[in-house]
Amino acid sequence: MAELLVSISITLLVSTAAGAIDLGSSDVYGTAAVGSSENSGLTMGWGGHVGPRDASLWHPSDSEHLELKDPKGWKVSLETGALKTGFSASFEDITAPDLELTDLRYAYELPYTDRQKKSNASSTWYENVYVNQETIGSPGESTVLELDTLVVKSDAVLRIEGDVMIHLPAENQTSIEVIESGKIELAPDATLTIYVAGDTKVTGGGIFNEIAPHQFQIWGTATNSQRIDFLNNGQFSGVIYAPNASVKIKGDSDLYGSIVCADIILTGSGSFRYDESLANYAGDTTSSGPPEVTFVEELSGDERAPYLAYFNL
Repeated sequence: MAELLVSISITLLVSTAAGAIDLGSSDVYGTAAVGSSENSGLTMGWGGHVGPRDASLWHPSDSEHLELKDPKGWKVSLETGALKTGFSASFEDITAPDLELTDLRYAYELPYTDRQKKSNASSTWYENVYVNQETIGSPGESTVLELDTLVVKSDAVLRIEGDVMIHLPAENQTSIEVIESGKIELAPDATLTIYVAGDTKVTGGGIFNEIAPHQFQIWGTATNSQRIDFLNNGQFSGVIYAPNASVKIKGDSDLYGSIVCADIILTGSGSFRYDESLANYAGDTTSSGPPEVTFVEELSGDERAPYLAYFNL
């Protein structure tokens, strides 16, 4: 079951495990909820911030709560409800749908060298051709692949056309890598849905171009644990639902969209921005989409008393 829901505008950063949210010196302009009964469930460094971005929206008495634990200097707005404790929630594990493959491959790596046949009027020969740009899918069509690994290396561009679904079922390995200046690029009306049981690593300047987040979805299907890392300028725009995954955002990496995972760590100047276009998103007719949490409230202490008679506790 998942332990963390991250978003940045409504009820934003949610963890049901003590210490599962580690922001470092990063900022969350919104709210955080932790599973522990105390604020120790949220770990922050010097300059970390949870609460309204606009200081004028802070409650006048918030000044009493701006330095709650060592090291001094982190900020959290309690009076405006930016930090809540005792939160709990459950998120379903994901399995990949059973679909007929339309493109049969074992592993995909870009760039690669392709031996191609050449000819002229007098002769025929073969030569090696360096391929660093390629397209998967076609406009208006659906493409389904099952791969062992997907690797896009430096200076390579993988373009997605139409509706593409990729299933990477192998666990306990790095299944997806976007390295340095490698790039996965979606056409304006394309969609890419990935079901992955292994780890995902986006390093260097490896980027996914900025699109509407619902067009790019990563579903983590690991039954135990998996890692999703964005390191050293890795960029991502999309939806991640991986209830058993640990997510790390390091360096100058930026994520736009929404994340549901087991735990998340932000270090350096990495950032996460929730895209409000996902607020009412519930998927299309063939997929239920990411779970939508509309309201959660946990009663404790005297708040439970009026309801105890209705339950066999």
